[in-house]
Amino acid sequence: LDLRSEYEGICRQCPEFRKYHHLEFVWGRLVVITRNFGLDIHGTETDALVPYADMLNHMPDKQTDWKYDNRHKGFTMVTNRSVGRGEQIFDSYGRKCQGRYFVNYGFTIDNNFNDNDAVIYADLPEDDPHFSMKLKYMHGRRTREFQVPAHYSEDSTGQSDNNHPRNMFSFFRFLHARDKELMVLSTNDGYKLKDVEPISIRNEIAILKHIQRNARASLKKFPDPLSLDHKLLKENRFMDMNHRNCIMMRSGEKETLHW
Repeated sequence: LDLRSEYEGICRQCPEFRKYHHLEFVWGRLVVITRNFGLDIHGTETDALVPYADMLNHMPDKQTDWKYDNRHKGFTMVTNRSVGRGEQIFDSYGRKCQGRYFVNYGFTIDNNFNDNDAVIYADLPEDDPHFSMKLKYMHGRRTREFQVPAHYSEDSTGQSDNNHPRNMFSFFRFLHARDKELMVLSTNDGYKLKDVEPISIRNEIAILKHIQRNARASLKKFPDPLSLDHKLLKENRFMDMNHRNCIMMRSGEKETLHW
């Protein structure tokens, strides 16, 4: 859906682009997003395709440092440790959830619990006594979607608003604020929806129960339990690697929802 929207957006700005079929665009777009390097060139953030450099395989503990070198007027990649003759050199594709590794690069990795994530929906209950007022400050959107990992951190470096647990908990605190609690969140422009600290024991219990209900609802949508995924991975009798990757991806999401 997102790639279709990108394609249509380009065509609106440049009608001549329609000479390329949507599926041709999808192929090219996927090739680029799996191989591009984010670079700073003379103070401008941009992306680039770098042949040969994109051939390095992934390892979480990176063995290379790369950048655009303004002095050399080109892309440089340098090893950060000694490398023996004939030894494979690895790069790091960054910390990602199993789904992102699989969709972008066609593989998953073992022991990725800290970076796996799952979608948690935050929905304003219709029986909330302050429903109309809260809905106004939510711009008419009853539900928000957060894709968060199974750990809490105050550091949001490099994360979008809907990928950070702190923002999710802040939003839930607003959803479950009652009466005098809403005064704590009030500002000149209305109410805070981000950076909301714990405001009461009642409120914290309510949001934890809400998250638990939504996590359990998401788990019920899977045809098989997490225990079966772990059993299949332990036996490791898959028809091919893609079958194993699918089980790794869904088990990572389930583990996050169980957490």
